[in-house]
Amino acid sequence: MTGKAPCATNSFSFLARKGYYDGSKCHRVTTRGIFVLDCGDPKGEGAADPGYFFDDENLDGAEYSAGVVAMSKVVPGRNGSQFFISYADPAVPMSPAWTPFAKVVSGLDVLKAIARDGTQDGSSDGKPRKAVVIKSVTVRQASADAPREKRG
Repeated sequence: MTGKAPCATNSFSFLARKGYYDGSKCHRVTTRGIFVLDCGDPKGEGAADPGYFFDDENLDGAEYSAGVVAMSKVVPGRNGSQFFISYADPAVPMSPAWTPFAKVVSGLDVLKAIARDGTQDGSSDGKPRKAVVIKSVTVRQASADAPREKRG
């Protein structure tokens, strides 16, 4: 997806190589309407950034089906380090407001288990009940023989 979201993919790769995400806690899980796990703030609060921002990209026709990784943001149009991973297809329409830049190729079962465990306060939107910590992030370019998403 680098061609459609060069700032997002290059920023995410840069931060991953620098260890920015290593040891950080995911700060939000949603279990109704939209199904996402929010991460990318090293403080685990959903408010930090890497000290720089970039504009939205790849919003034309953006969708957030299971496995999509998209930029999350505190302020509209200002992307930094935060991102979300959709662990299931949304049950409600989502406006194309978040830059999709990657796709999970394995491990969605782990995200679904986190969601099944719920939030700390029992609501459908909040901090995960148990701490979700990113040990490390590895970014790999999709291989030419990897399954491709069908477009109609």
